[in-house]
Amino acid sequence: MRKKIVKALLLMPATLVLLLSTLALSGCHDDNDDVNMVDFYGKEVPCHLMSVDDMPEWLQKLVKKGEALEVFLGSYEEEKVYHVKWAWSSSSSGQNFDSDGIGLEVPRDAVSNWICIYTYAF
Repeated sequence: MRKKIVKALLLMPATLVLLLSTLALSGCHDDNDDVNMVDFYGKEVPCHLMSVDDMPEWLQKLVKKGEALEVFLGSYEEEKVYHVKWAWSSSSSGQNFDSDGIGLEVPRDAVSNWICIYTYAF
């Protein structure tokens, strides 16, 4: 039993390193010369990283806690919509929020002009 626990504990760091390196290679960078594109559920959207200090307070808290893996910004009926992909979720789908951090039931494809504003940097 103890050998199984030790073996499982030894595999965790290797799995974490593999996951983090995969995510780091797929993230966007804020180069001033070119606009980088990132995958957003099968669509390529531009990446324009935003300073955490310029984000709404509720979103700053999520980012600073490490809960948000990626954040996208779009518009729906002339209002801002934030889409958060969670760091801790096993699901590949995220959640939409309004500017006040209230969850929205708006489908992603009803929102226009998506851009990536945050991606977790390793």
